[in-house]
Amino acid sequence: MMRHSRNTTVRRARLRDLLPPALLATLVACTNAQLPQDLLYKGPDVLFCDIQKVNGRHCASADERNTGIALTAAAEALVTGQTSSIGLDFSEAALGRCNGEPEAVEFEGPFPQGTGICLDCAAPAQSVPLAACVNRCEAITTPGVPPTPDVTASCQARTALSANALNTSAACFEAYCDVNNVPAATESLRNAPEPVQWRDLIGVSASGGTLTRTAPTPSDPQVFDAGAASSQTITKGDGYVEVTADETTTARLCGVSSGAPPDTDPSFQTIGYALDLFTDSRYYVFQAGVKQPGGDENGAFGTYAPGQVFRLRVKDRLDGTATVSFARVTATCVNGTPCPDAVFFTSPTPIAYPVRVDSSFREQNGTLEDVRLVRIR
Repeated sequence: MMRHSRNTTVRRARLRDLLPPALLATLVACTNAQLPQDLLYKGPDVLFCDIQKVNGRHCASADERNTGIALTAAAEALVTGQTSSIGLDFSEAALGRCNGEPEAVEFEGPFPQGTGICLDCAAPAQSVPLAACVNRCEAITTPGVPPTPDVTASCQARTALSANALNTSAACFEAYCDVNNVPAATESLRNAPEPVQWRDLIGVSASGGTLTRTAPTPSDPQVFDAGAASSQTITKGDGYVEVTADETTTARLCGVSSGAPPDTDPSFQTIGYALDLFTDSRYYVFQAGVKQPGGDENGAFGTYAPGQVFRLRVKDRLDGTATVSFARVTATCVNGTPCPDAVFFTSPTPIAYPVRVDSSFREQNGTLEDVRLVRIR
């Protein structure tokens, strides 16, 4: 976490220790010169920045469209280990500038991993992460070429914190730079889906991302009167909810609904888009309580066995809504590597952001196992 107890005297002492005496004397003597920003950024912690190159935006070539990564897909790219120096902007403005094709965005470092900066996050001068990223941008902008002399304004416009390059309290990862001021591997901190944090629990208990119905099975076997919702929401970009089926003997649904919590209605009819894991070992899709027709028996989309992983995907339409699709994971997944899935249903009706995870249960001891979330935070 970020600390603010140390003062500028400590920071200067560390800087003095890092510089040769002759260079330090030169810097002190140049009272009217700007201190090279790179010299400030050495320390035990690491910060990740997305720095667009000067004049790095242009209409994407065919090769760039094949190798680039959509800006909206940054979170998924981190989880699957994709990387590129090119981001693809599919916004309406970008498509308008490029005759319906995406705009390529060239970055100084890999996207979406970002440019790593080693620094001391506790030093007051370095305690504002975005300012540190802008400072690094200024330091690597070639002197004497556009956009100078207004480098700061240019860097503010083309610099951002990298996607999900944050922990629970700050944008700095502590103690992830080595003794040579080289960012150490942090993939394990950024390439794993988040366990869903459940709230508004009605008749269920939560353990990590797993939900279990604890309330007795209702006397009316058709009543789904237990459930919970996620504390987290997907507010923009592409993402997905992942759930593992455990037993095949209970009926329960996992889905996504529009709007931030709270959610005090555990019935499945109020879930916007839901995967139904039913007692006949088949899986179904419901939208606002209405079963969507599948090609298998009873309108199902197929059969499932314990251990089967499903995903509910949202794909940003860049108009405040997303397309929802349902997929079955077809291989064992390892964080940081591609993991294929097979889409079996795509809703023709978009969902509005923000999007929360939703659930509903019928039988006691029914479970939704290891429900996880991938999103741009």
